[in-house]
Amino acid sequence: MQDNIHPNLPKENKRNTISKDNVHRELFLISEGLFKLKPWDMVGNEDIFGLYIKGQNQLYFVCIMGSGGMEYGLLLMQGWKGYLALADASSCDIDHDTLTNASHLLSVSLCRKDELPPGFTNYYKRYDPYFNYSRKYFYWISAKEPGKVFRPPKDDEAQILYLYIKAIIELTAKGQLQPQTFKKTNKIRIFDIILENNDIQIISRYENIMIPKPLLKTVNIDEETLKQLKSLPRLPTIYNMAAPSGMVAIKDIIPRIFFIHDEKTDIILIMQAIYEENLIEDAFNLLKDVFLGKNFLKLKGLPKEIRMDSRLLYDSFKEILASLGIRVVCVEHIPKVREIIKGMQQFNPRDNRH
Repeated sequence: MQDNIHPNLPKENKRNTISKDNVHRELFLISEGLFKLKPWDMVGNEDIFGLYIKGQNQLYFVCIMGSGGMEYGLLLMQGWKGYLALADASSCDIDHDTLTNASHLLSVSLCRKDELPPGFTNYYKRYDPYFNYSRKYFYWISAKEPGKVFRPPKDDEAQILYLYIKAIIELTAKGQLQPQTFKKTNKIRIFDIILENNDIQIISRYENIMIPKPLLKTVNIDEETLKQLKSLPRLPTIYNMAAPSGMVAIKDIIPRIFFIHDEKTDIILIMQAIYEENLIEDAFNLLKDVFLGKNFLKLKGLPKEIRMDSRLLYDSFKEILASLGIRVVCVEHIPKVREIIKGMQQFNPRDNRH
C-alpha cells in the first residue's frame, strides 16, 4: 500500500466546511490520509458501525473493506435499510432484493486507472490531484441511488463523505475503532459527529437495531385465469427463476434481468428487463405467460417445481403457485445466474462496476 502514497502532494484542508469548488479535491486528499492509516488492519469487513452528523439528520452505516485482502476502502449506506444490506452482505446471507433496493450509497476504494468507469473521466481530470501521477492505484470515489448506476458524488455528498472520512481517521488514530465494542445484544454503536468551528467532536452511543420490514406486494389473479392455469398439463421439469440486477444500465437506471430457465432442456424460456417499481407485477405476468406457452420453446404447462433466489419474489408468489400444485423453493444461489452475468460482462467488459 505504501507505494500508492506520494510524499510531495499537498495535505488535506483542516476545516470542516469547504467550498463546493474545493470539496471534491479535498475529498481525494483526505482519502490519501485514510489509506495511510490502514483501518482495515483494525476492523473486519463484517464489523459495522454508524456515523451520524448532528443537526443534519445524516445517519450512515459503515463497512471498512480490506481485511479480506480483496478490496480496500469504505462503503457507507444510509439509514437502517443500509444497515440491513451491509449486515446481510457481511454475513454471506445476501439477498438480491435487499442489496438492489438498499439505500443511498457512498464509497471510496482503490482501483487501477484502467478500471475507472468511463463516466468518471472528466471528474478525475478536474478534481483528482493524483490523476497525472504515475501510481499503481487510484481512489474510486462514487455515489449511488437505489436502482441506479454509480456516479461521481454531488457537492453535498462529497461534503458528507469528507466529514465521515475525517471522523474515521480521528477514531482510527485514537484507537477508538474497536470491533468488539460495535455491538451488544440488539444494539449497535453509533458515533455522533458534532461540528465545532474548525474541529469536530465525536461522541459514542448505542442505539437499538431497527430492521425495516419490506412491504410485501401480493399478486392478484382473476378466477377465469386461475381456472385456465389449473387446466394446463403438468411438465416433468424444474424451472429456475431469477431477476438479478447490475448487468445492464438503461439511461442511468439499472433494471432487473428477469429470466426463467428450464432445467430439462437447459434453455432460457424467457429473458426480459423489468424495473424495480413494477417488479412483482411484471415478474408474475411474465411467469404466467411462460405457463401459457409464450416462451422460447412455446412450451405450455406447469412445472413440478420452481426455484428462485429472491426472497421477495418467493414470499410474493409462493401461495398462488402452491394453489397451482407447484412446489416453490427459495435457494441461496442459482448457478445459471452467474453464467448469465458472466456472459453479459464479457459482452461489455468495462461495465463491471454496476
